[in-house]
Amino acid sequence: MKSILYVRLPCRPIYPGGVIALADFIHSHQPEIGQHILDLALIEKGRRKDILARTIKDFSPDIIAFSLRDIQIFSPDENDDGLITAFKFYYGNIRERIPAALKGLRYLLGYRQSIRENLSYVNGVAHLCPDKRIVLGGGAVTVFAQELLPLLGPGILCVIGEGEETLLKVISGKTNEEIVRSERVVYKDKDGSIHKGKGRSPLRLEDDEAIDFDYIASIFPDFSKYLKGTIGITTKRGCPHQCIFCLYNYIEGKKVRYRPARVVLREIESLYFDFGVRNFYFTDSQFIPGREALGQVEAILDGIIGKGLSINWQGYLRIEAIDQGLAKKMVESGLLTLELSIGSGCQRIVDALRLGLRLADVLDKAKLIKRAGFKGRVVLNYSLNAPYETKETLKESIDFYHRMVEIFERDRVYPFVFFLGIQPHTELASLAIKQGILREGDNFLSLSPFMAKRLIYNPHPLDALIAKSFLKAKRGGENNTGARTLNEIERRLDARDRA
Repeated sequence: MKSILYVRLPCRPIYPGGVIALADFIHSHQPEIGQHILDLALIEKGRRKDILARTIKDFSPDIIAFSLRDIQIFSPDENDDGLITAFKFYYGNIRERIPAALKGLRYLLGYRQSIRENLSYVNGVAHLCPDKRIVLGGGAVTVFAQELLPLLGPGILCVIGEGEETLLKVISGKTNEEIVRSERVVYKDKDGSIHKGKGRSPLRLEDDEAIDFDYIASIFPDFSKYLKGTIGITTKRGCPHQCIFCLYNYIEGKKVRYRPARVVLREIESLYFDFGVRNFYFTDSQFIPGREALGQVEAILDGIIGKGLSINWQGYLRIEAIDQGLAKKMVESGLLTLELSIGSGCQRIVDALRLGLRLADVLDKAKLIKRAGFKGRVVLNYSLNAPYETKETLKESIDFYHRMVEIFERDRVYPFVFFLGIQPHTELASLAIKQGILREGDNFLSLSPFMAKRLIYNPHPLDALIAKSFLKAKRGGENNTGARTLNEIERRLDARDRA
């Protein structure tokens, strides 16, 4: 195999960090391999097939590696129009329900069409180019391989999780039958039989080298279109925490693997000086997953400060392990938004979600960051009506928000409201089956509106209270929806207590 065409399938135009890292990995291990990246997310729908066909003809790759990122009908957070529409249909007033029903139907049809479109590129190329090796990877494939495989043609190799070692084996000419013996892959043969690989140890990152962005720019014509936005930087893979709703353990493993701080800094420097990038997002499951990460994190921040890089950075943060010195370095290095994945403001719910943090520690460390001079936004990720939520836990959660407001001021604290989406391979999915919300064998990609509702974890008896509070907050405008939602929940709970 002498050449690879990477095709990022249509999705929201987010920086394609995974494809870029994979192409750079292959180049560093086998520089003689010709590579090209085609990003269909940046191309109008009516032109995608023609451009894909022309690129295949002009580049004539031996391997075509598709990347599928987005596939669910909605992400259940406060900014998702699909969620808002669903809540209006199930919990809204009479004037809202009929328009919501029609809009919801359009969403479902559009969802069906988007899946068809994405898979049509993969199946179409596999049919028209039987001499090419077809590989399909990406987050959506890792999570929903069981649901997707019946919709794919035979011989398409689906990669679960990391794809670097698998792609090296494809390049070497190994067959699907050989690869499935050692890699985390799945495929369907001509007889319709499913073959699943058990996988190998996660990729070592200790010897990682910095991505060669000059090379990436040479094989990715649309690379420059992302440079004015926020660029994702990976400092580690894996997550040590056991959150019942999260897929990072399944995708990347439980053991945290660290990239050398010098490598991370070299990537930031290259993007900063050579490409003019100023906004960065650390795309780890958590930028500071625990105390063991402090050395790497501090080295990265020291490098940013020492090299005089005037950047803005953010990422998912756990701050329980930081001290005053690290808090100061976070602020000095350009921390833009303090985004805290607390799940809830009630310790009982945090424990039920298995987030492995103490809210008292979060409050203490938030004071350190405030004392260090932080002036940016504080985002609190709140999963309302999580398992075992009660009126009392809701009140505790709202009280935590008020305590954060006391530290940072009201106009800088943004509770970001979301509802837990039930995903396969998670403990939350098993719990939902036990509670009768889902049934064994349910298709997580079902197009039924009733199935869509069940995949949002918002059970009785608090479902209507929370959903109606959320809708009222939305009617009040887009500014700090989460704060208005919590205030409305608090008002309704107080009214119930007085009744």
